[in-house]
Amino acid sequence: MCLARGHDVVSGAILSVESLVKRYGTLVAVNGVSFQVKRGIHGLVGPNGAGKTTTMKCIVGLAVPDSGRILFHGYDLASSKGWRLRSLIGYVAEVPVLPGEYTVEELLIELGVLEGLSRLDAVKAARQVLEAVGLWELRSRRIRGLSKGERKRLHFAQALLQSRELYVLDEPFTGLDPEGVVSIRSLVADLSREAAVLLSSHLLREVEELASEVTVIYRGRVVYSGSVEELRRRLSVGVVVEAEVDDPDRAIEVLATSGYRVSRLGTGRRVAIHVGSRSDVPGVVEALVTGGVRIYTIIARDISLEEAYIRLVFGSREEMLEGWVGRGRGTAA
Repeated sequence: MCLARGHDVVSGAILSVESLVKRYGTLVAVNGVSFQVKRGIHGLVGPNGAGKTTTMKCIVGLAVPDSGRILFHGYDLASSKGWRLRSLIGYVAEVPVLPGEYTVEELLIELGVLEGLSRLDAVKAARQVLEAVGLWELRSRRIRGLSKGERKRLHFAQALLQSRELYVLDEPFTGLDPEGVVSIRSLVADLSREAAVLLSSHLLREVEELASEVTVIYRGRVVYSGSVEELRRRLSVGVVVEAEVDDPDRAIEVLATSGYRVSRLGTGRRVAIHVGSRSDVPGVVEALVTGGVRIYTIIARDISLEEAYIRLVFGSREEMLEGWVGRGRGTAA
């Protein structure tokens, strides 16, 4: 389909969400959400109930906004022109609902025909996308016999039946085994070279590795939208230094006296020190050694998007560090 108008010439946005509001009775699920999605991968991050799925459902037409606009290539998706453009948007739901009586291949062929492909082209497309998602060997299996992860892959295949300009992926890694996560991550990266991808996930490290832009939603509102690097810069979250020492209590006392923010990691001999950059690490070492603390191991790492997210939700830098320590290296809820 030719789009004479193209995407937003000024911003380069393929999708623009403007002041979106969606209510369910007295519950305001989405409250004035605004962000833009360009070609590449844009992460949509937030805890359960933040409004991610509702926002995505409004984009793909499964929910009707109470106010606000959603523009695709500059056209309001609520307009007659916008509705015709929805075929250029592929959608993968967090929990796919698929008819169990069809075989894997039959379903994709029928969906291809419904999307306007000839039956011959639908058969060809079905084989191509099943090979892409690793389900070709299961083409004759009835959907009711698929695992949760296999159903998720099949839902991905449906979104790939035709070339799209925007893919809306709601928690795309949920239900997949490690091999499936690697496969779908590679597929998403490939899609983003030619299209825009809006991806929501609780796996914040996955978002950080895949996305260059991110929007963080909390309680139905946007608390940040922009590049991952700008998020880190604005928060000045810096570096966490982890040290294993002979006397953690003495280490905390010495470092706190020297002006460092420090917390104990678990019940062992490890402490975490929050510094501005890697250039501050020698000062940490000097303070410990001068204070008579023996260092067994020490490593420094950049604060991840996960920790930046905790900062946005919990507020202060100290609370962010405490939240990270409390979660260890696990994924934030």
